[in-house]
Amino acid sequence: SNVIAKTALTGKVKLAIEQVSNTKFKLSWNQIDGATRYIVYCRRNSESYRKVLTLGKDDVSYTTGSLAGGNYRFIVRAARYDSKDRVMTNNSNSVQAQVTLEAPVMKVTSQSKAVTVSWQSVEGVTNYEVYMATSKDGKYIICHDDNISRVCGVDLVIEETNYDELRKIPVYNKDGSINND
Repeated sequence: SNVIAKTALTGKVKLAIEQVSNTKFKLSWNQIDGATRYIVYCRRNSESYRKVLTLGKDDVSYTTGSLAGGNYRFIVRAARYDSKDRVMTNNSNSVQAQVTLEAPVMKVTSQSKAVTVSWQSVEGVTNYEVYMATSKDGKYIICHDDNISRVCGVDLVIEETNYDELRKIPVYNKDGSINND
């Protein structure tokens, strides 16, 4: 029988992390002799690790895109895939990144039967949800065109084009009471 022995990759991938911005991180690691690629894995919060991408033999760093809020762990494995065999190293050490998104600064103005909600974009946030209640202790509902007039009795103008985590935003009158108009 023709049995081809696999040649193991020797060495351990040593992974380091550096924060580039509030939501981006640079991973870097040592080169492993004989590796033809490096595979980056990530998990968010309590999820399982998932392959993020495969990089070439000369690539020893990767900068993430903007990450959503949460706790992240990364690992890297070196691999050699050729006509003879496919071998991988054990997992590198894991490194952790935590992304805490800033709360948006909001401006709410009201006029007769109309409310305008505006805010500045927050780095790393691509979507926002606006919630509204009709009383201080009322049930908050997500505001969008098909339910805001029916439920809240007002027209809503949202001035930020990015709609993820604006939560429980009561609209107040000048006297401090909830705006029910």
